[in-house]
Amino acid sequence: MRVGSILLLISVFLAASCQSPQKKAFVCAEDENWEKRLSDELPLLGHRNWILVVDKAFPMPAKSEGFVIINSNEEPLKVLSKTIELISDQPHIQPLFHNDLELNYIKEDWVEGVCAYRDELSKLIDDKNIKQLPHDDIFEQFSDGGSRFRTVIIKTNGLIPYSSVFIELDCGYWNSSYEEVLRDSIKKRCD
Repeated sequence: MRVGSILLLISVFLAASCQSPQKKAFVCAEDENWEKRLSDELPLLGHRNWILVVDKAFPMPAKSEGFVIINSNEEPLKVLSKTIELISDQPHIQPLFHNDLELNYIKEDWVEGVCAYRDELSKLIDDKNIKQLPHDDIFEQFSDGGSRFRTVIIKTNGLIPYSSVFIELDCGYWNSSYEEVLRDSIKKRCD
């Protein structure tokens, strides 16, 4: 009887360990170190992953699979600056910046602090290095990849609408020009 009980326990343990774990978003409590969490994620991220530095009202994804959500509870530009710094330490990735086109049209008398935010953002990210698109278009871009590729969302305490910055990660040691030459070479060889 004792051997039967042990075998039963081993069977239950093995069955439980063979089940695929549920993929859930990781949510940091406000008192945890968001920088450490992001630093731990960065070596695992690559081409087609996204990092979003978002305002307080940014929605929680309905499906958590593929998303990591970190609550920084800090000012947006401080979080963005540190995020850029941490990305720059990674030789395998480079950032492609996107933000909402709508941010350019919000007036100071509508939202106090929006002009200062835009000025600081343009100092942090050169305007030539940020692609501005309508909010819904950016949402589609990272949402399409979200089901296939990991997206890290860092929530801030920012209260300016359309102030989120969407960072698409690209390969740090390969670029679209090389890729185009490679594809042309393959095509010519196959023709």
